[in-house]
Amino acid sequence: MIVRLKKQGDRYVLELDASVVEQLQFDETTSLEVTQLEDGLKLSKSKSGIDPDALQDAIKFADKNFPETFRKLAE
Repeated sequence: MIVRLKKQGDRYVLELDASVVEQLQFDETTSLEVTQLEDGLKLSKSKSGIDPDALQDAIKFADKNFPETFRKLAE
C-alpha cells in the first residue's frame, strides 16, 4: 500500500484506507506508537493504552489545582 502525507496546519497526517483501519481494529481513540527505523517508520498499537495528550492535560490540571499536595509529597 502506498500512501501520502497530507499537511494540516503545522502537522502532517498519514491517511490510511478505512478497510486497513477496520482490519487492525483501530479507531480515533487508538494510541499508536511510532518507531523510527533506518529506512522508515513502524506503527503499532501502544501497549500502555494511554493517550499522551490526555495524560498531559491531567498533569497540567493536577499541577494547577493541587500544588500544595505535590509540594508535601516532594518533602
